[in-house]
Amino acid sequence: METSLPPSITTSEPMRDLQLEVNLSAIILNDIYTIRKEMKDGSLANLIPTKLGAANKKDLNAAVEVVCDLRRSVEAMKTASAKPDNLSAYNKRFNDDVKTWTKSVGMMLIGILEYHLSSARYGMKPYTQEDTSIDFTL
Repeated sequence: METSLPPSITTSEPMRDLQLEVNLSAIILNDIYTIRKEMKDGSLANLIPTKLGAANKKDLNAAVEVVCDLRRSVEAMKTASAKPDNLSAYNKRFNDDVKTWTKSVGMMLIGILEYHLSSARYGMKPYTQEDTSIDFTL
């Protein structure tokens, strides 16, 4: 899949916003799925305990906040993915390439999610429900 977009599109605010949200979502997903492993290994480098410490909290509301952060990021990504299309409407090839690129970014995030769910490294298989939700206790 080859795309060719001019810098006026690739460096535009909507494209930067989309890239930011995809990266943020990937980081949050990783932290959600690695916390059990990190707790077991005793080496926490994770948003959840960082949020707990920063807010001086002793409960797990920070874990809920991280999941809410993920939801906000995914929603922002959906919003941002529609905007680059407006930048390229004047040129069919660019418009097709923008659509290909934004679709690819979404597929990349789905790949990251599927990897975390299926990889033995994260040990999520036993906690995956029929509806693909995850249910585990810290």
